[in-house]
Amino acid sequence: IEEEASPIEEEASPIEEEDDTNEKACNDKTESMNIDELPLSLATKQFEKSIIQKRLALYNGSKVKTAKSLNLPRSTFANKCKKLGLH
Repeated sequence: IEEEASPIEEEASPIEEEDDTNEKACNDKTESMNIDELPLSLATKQFEKSIIQKRLALYNGSKVKTAKSLNLPRSTFANKCKKLGLH
């Protein structure tokens, strides 16, 4: 029996976009907070962002070299950068 796609599944994209917007606003607020005051998920994101920024500086902005040094596939690295606001 074939099932029709539910309307909820079709509306997934706007929700994801809203989450990205909320996450960016959250990133802006948490950067000035002490990492000890953050929930684990936000502290982890802030830590990852810091490591990536330092590594990018080390490799003069080379995303390929930075991704390799972090042992990440380039696509995963690109997704992390986008999610963390490091375009």
